Amino acid sequence: MLEFLNSLRVKDLDEFGEFINSPYFNKSKSIIRLFNYLKTVYPSISSEHTSAKKISLNVFSQRKTGAENIRKLFSEFMKLYEKFIIQKANEVNKTRNKVIVLNYFRLNKLEKRFRKGLTELNKEMNEHIPVDFQDYETLLRFRTEMISYYCNVSNESYVKSIQDYSKTGDVFYVYVKLCVYNSILNVLDENRKSFVKNDKAYPLVQTIFKSNQKFFYNNHPEIVINYYDLMMRMNFDEKYLYQLISYYNLKKKILDNRLRFVCILPIEGYLRTKLTFENSEFSMSEAKILHNMHNELYVKTNLFKNNVIEISEGYFPHDMFIYAIINALNLGKKEWCLDFIEKNAGSVLPQLKESIYNYCTALILFFEKRNEEALAHLIRVSHKKIYIYARILQLKIYFEREDYRLAEYQLAALKKFVQRSKEVSARRKRKTELFIRYYNLLLKLVTGGNKNIKSDIDELKYKLNNHEEYFYNRIWMNEVLERLRNERVGNK
Repeated sequence: MLEFLNSLRVKDLDEFGEFINSPYFNKSKSIIRLFNYLKTVYPSISSEHTSAKKISLNVFSQRKTGAENIRKLFSEFMKLYEKFIIQKANEVNKTRNKVIVLNYFRLNKLEKRFRKGLTELNKEMNEHIPVDFQDYETLLRFRTEMISYYCNVSNESYVKSIQDYSKTGDVFYVYVKLCVYNSILNVLDENRKSFVKNDKAYPLVQTIFKSNQKFFYNNHPEIVINYYDLMMRMNFDEKYLYQLISYYNLKKKILDNRLRFVCILPIEGYLRTKLTFENSEFSMSEAKILHNMHNELYVKTNLFKNNVIEISEGYFPHDMFIYAIINALNLGKKEWCLDFIEKNAGSVLPQLKESIYNYCTALILFFEKRNEEALAHLIRVSHKKIYIYARILQLKIYFEREDYRLAEYQLAALKKFVQRSKEVSARRKRKTELFIRYYNLLLKLVTGGNKNIKSDIDELKYKLNNHEEYFYNRIWMNEVLERLRNERVGNK
């Protein structure tokens, strides 16, 4: 409770004070005195301030009060704060509150007030674009009020209100299902696609969307974005990518910053996935064109502050450049990599050019098992944005050539860099920290003189593959463990 009280913002504390002093919400003078007393010692309220002696003197004006009374007082105090939070949350959703008031007018037969509120709210609903679950739920409740009213007005109005409710219900259903499906697919597991495809609602969602595409385009941008995001994930079909790009270009002048941001994300996600499987010049130029959309949005919203996209207009994002090389090497396309570096080295930010060139060249040399030459290039990588990539590759090379002492020094340097750097995002920091942890366990495995090497390898492999968070080079670590198992266990 002390931690909670001290963490309250001054504004929240003042508003809570007004809430407590309202006779409608609180009739206990003891709670008012408790609040006033605690406010004098906020934000440094300690256990001493809430001791039985202090509460007895400052709240009850007694030398000693029973522990049970004090416990009940604090319990009622916290219950009031919970009511205060609910009250604040209710005040935020003004449209939903209007529907609740409308419902009250109808049930209490205040027909004149109801009709006035219905007309005003109907106009508001027609002008408002719903963008979240609460919006759609509120719209559905509003349509219910209309049905309940029009059933006693005229048959024509009643039929129209039923149709509106049915259409709103379909929209709500589609929105919820799309959110659920995309949430399921956020876990990178191919079986999740089968789960969605086998859901009976999946073809129904597609049918409703296709039958009402124009309506969704004009009134429900969130649904359009979620729909094409789902279709791209499920089918990996280029036509859905271009349909979403077309929608973005059509609507970008009227979409707010949040929706423009939400629209861009599945486009970039699709491109990153595409680069994993394709390595054509066409797909790379395509990625570059679409990257300009990111730059356009970057200028207009702070939401991209922590994104990995370069700020400067028209430059190829450094992480995409690196991913292109890595993915092409995984496909065995070394010549394509060399050609790609030569043609596109000038497309990255000038201050990154040298570091990008040296790191990507080192990647190719590492792929060819020319480790000494790779190290010579990695030493020349100086830019902070490429530092983590380069140091991790160095650590892999040191391990491959069994130079474990140098690996320990390099690991300590990387750990210090991650801890001190303010430029590394929280997500990248976490992925690097996990790599450091498991790489360190690998080092201990090969340098510790383990007697039970087989069980230690199996235990580390189990930990590695059951860690739910993504981190760098898990596949490489698995390959190392498998190799160690064959070499060291096989020799015994």
